[in-house]
Amino acid sequence: MRRIVLRQNRLKGPLPDPLPAELAVLDVSKNHITGTIPLSYEQLHSMAFFDVSNNELVGSLPYHIGDLQNLQGFFVNNNRLMGTIPYSFSRDDSNLVQLFLEYNDLSGTIPAGLADIPPLKDLFVDGNKFTG
Repeated sequence: MRRIVLRQNRLKGPLPDPLPAELAVLDVSKNHITGTIPLSYEQLHSMAFFDVSNNELVGSLPYHIGDLQNLQGFFVNNNRLMGTIPYSFSRDDSNLVQLFLEYNDLSGTIPAGLADIPPLKDLFVDGNKFTG
């Protein structure tokens, strides 16, 4: 299975874990999903589009989630995520085009390296608790 798109339903409960290793698209946005983003998602090396926005997720972002080399879109906006933005998102060889982190409870500083990612076109971090 390469795509799971279940956006705008009434899904409840945690994110599925594990997911198929070859998964390229996960879109479960606009549901009532709770819990955390599983650490196993750091191993989804085919993932290009990850959208869990507009849910009820808590916890922190997995530290190595930004290391996914095929990742182009990462959308976790409008949840209750805490912690910092993982530095793994600011890799020199990142293919990230869109990073939507707005309206969570993220804190700390925004990694300066995000400004140096050539393909990054959209970065939304408003509505958090960043400092610096």
